[in-house]
Amino acid sequence: MENIVALITPFKDGNVSYEGLKSLVLKHIREKTDKLLLLGTTSEAPSLSLEEKKKIVKEVALISEGKIELIGSLCVNNLNSMKEELKVYDGINIKSFLVITPYYNKSTKEGIIEYFMEASKIINNDIIIYDVKSRTNYDLTIEEIKKLMKIKHVKGIKLASSDLTKIRKVCSLNSPDFKVYCGDDLVLMDFLLYGTSGVISVMSNVISEIIKNIIESYNKGEHKASLELFKKYEPLMEKCLGVLNPVGIKALMNALNLPAGDLRLPLKEEAGLEEELYALWS
Repeated sequence: MENIVALITPFKDGNVSYEGLKSLVLKHIREKTDKLLLLGTTSEAPSLSLEEKKKIVKEVALISEGKIELIGSLCVNNLNSMKEELKVYDGINIKSFLVITPYYNKSTKEGIIEYFMEASKIINNDIIIYDVKSRTNYDLTIEEIKKLMKIKHVKGIKLASSDLTKIRKVCSLNSPDFKVYCGDDLVLMDFLLYGTSGVISVMSNVISEIIKNIIESYNKGEHKASLELFKKYEPLMEKCLGVLNPVGIKALMNALNLPAGDLRLPLKEEAGLEEELYALWS
């Protein structure tokens, strides 16, 4: 099972901190995080310019080459924007891309299948579907997921849901040819119970080794130890993820003197959040 971190973007004085970014990538290489997801929601991608995105991808690729695999994110809501975003990754060794279901314009039942068929032609690489109703107001059905599985290059799904019935049904589709990833750290134990290929984790920005240990203990059959370790960090996760991502994780990183820095509007940290998170950490 894979522990994939949804990497944040560190800022300093309103600009991307490439020094901080390097530090974070090296941290994940040391901690043996399995893969880095670039330019996802956790990175504040909607507030990054195309030039910033290109430089982030280039810098991370230079540091990580041969040491840790990268996953690209194409979290746009139309095919024309997808073509433009794809250029950000030109010349970079990216084997798979996270592709969100369209938001704001949303989708019709017929349109969602055709959208991913066209996306497959544009990307021409492995696709991990991102199903996150809280951000798109569109909830893929099991029947839709089964249809999407048949599309060339569609090789997995990141499910960000706490609906246990849906988790169970989607996890039943998990296989080497179609990987189901947990998209919410708080329900990681449920995904492990029903069968998953891993997690695309926000919390791994800070506790990558802990998340990895939870997964590895479970895989060894040490279910009680895995659950106890998860429960130890559960209050921290609940507080950290209880505010709009990545507000909480960046506050925790700042409290621990990890390079995170400020947020770009419209995101803003709540007063006292860092202190609360540090108290839970301690």
